[in-house]
Amino acid sequence: MLDKPFPQIMRELVLGLVGLTHSTYEQPLPKRWAAQAATGHPWKGNPVNGKFHTYPEMAAAGLWTTAGDLATLGVELLNILHGKTSKLALTKATIESMLQPQLPHQKVGIDEFVGLGFFCNGADEAFQFGHAGGDEGFVALLRIYKNVGKGAVIMLNSNEGWPLLEELMQAIGKEYQWPGVAPKATASVSLTNPRRYVGQYASKTGEQ
Repeated sequence: MLDKPFPQIMRELVLGLVGLTHSTYEQPLPKRWAAQAATGHPWKGNPVNGKFHTYPEMAAAGLWTTAGDLATLGVELLNILHGKTSKLALTKATIESMLQPQLPHQKVGIDEFVGLGFFCNGADEAFQFGHAGGDEGFVALLRIYKNVGKGAVIMLNSNEGWPLLEELMQAIGKEYQWPGVAPKATASVSLTNPRRYVGQYASKTGEQ
């Protein structure tokens, strides 16, 4: 038993150790942080009343952070996995065990599986781990390629950004040549007589 508040424990054992100066588990968010925090937008560009919610589940929904801080944490995990120095008090064996299937029917490289704290997918160079997350007005995605030492973090302050997370991640992967990320094939359409396509079009909902 550490007999300390959860935010203090996380500050001492993780956030403070690796220099995550823009991250905290404090709930409610103190005024010194609230002025810098983004405003959540659930749907249609409407902001959350009061900018954001306060969640009692500190471990599951209490982290306030930035993409840069999460990326820094990802680099620390990669340093340990690749035998480099890290300020985190974790061993390579511990992290490797966290990236293993936890259920008997799950196999590495077959389907996505849940390790300890991370969702994992792929095999060999294409093996990746990370986590998606969201609450009222915010969505985020962390993805790290363990064996090639690459990854990215995307954070958006709108729940309508869910589809965009994967699109952005794929675009980053294509630009930086991540394993297993290939450009989407596009169909070639030949319009020999464009005038045939002039007119009004409607969707299934009747909108023109």
